[in-house]
Amino acid sequence: DVHGEWARRLALAYPRSIGGRKFLSDRDVMKRWRSTVKSNWVLASFFGAQLRSIAERLEIPEVELKAERREFERQFAGVFAWHERLDKFYKEHGYVQTLNGLRRRAPLSYNTVINSPVQMMEGEVVMDGMNRLSEKADATDDPYLQPDIQIHDDFTFFLPDERIEHYGERIITEMLRVPWEWAKTVPWVVDMSVGPDLYNMESVLVAESDKWKRK
Repeated sequence: DVHGEWARRLALAYPRSIGGRKFLSDRDVMKRWRSTVKSNWVLASFFGAQLRSIAERLEIPEVELKAERREFERQFAGVFAWHERLDKFYKEHGYVQTLNGLRRRAPLSYNTVINSPVQMMEGEVVMDGMNRLSEKADATDDPYLQPDIQIHDDFTFFLPDERIEHYGERIITEMLRVPWEWAKTVPWVVDMSVGPDLYNMESVLVAESDKWKRK
């Protein structure tokens, strides 16, 4: 859990960020802090944010984060080296591309260069999953397999309460079936949440493609 690890590291480095060391063992506080660190430290760093803007987002003095940033860059040296290779490729060819060959062309800012291959690839994975579910819904004449809402990497389905488990299994199985050869190098994860509306959702299952077995 990269986000949880760095949430704890930053809380130890600057305990005031969570209200003091006494909250290090408070699950609710640390869960909220993990969410903050995920967006404003881990992902922000991977997507090109500078330390000054990260410090402002976290409301932690920049000087308190310098050592942690150096450690983060050391720990994920491969990611930052990849950023450099992407930038070099873009400057030579005038575009960046996904593993499937989808290209985004100049003019692009540095942050757009390093973000686009990941974000475009995410979009391809998500839309391919939606297409396969749509095709299955059509082939089986079962509209419940068709996502009702798609927001970024999230699908929302309106399902009968008594059939949530049945449809959840079928939907997850299809979503985890990412078809491309390169996709077999890493596990894919689907987080299933259930609730009466979008505000009151509760995570009930996290399914990983390398462990998921359809019943």
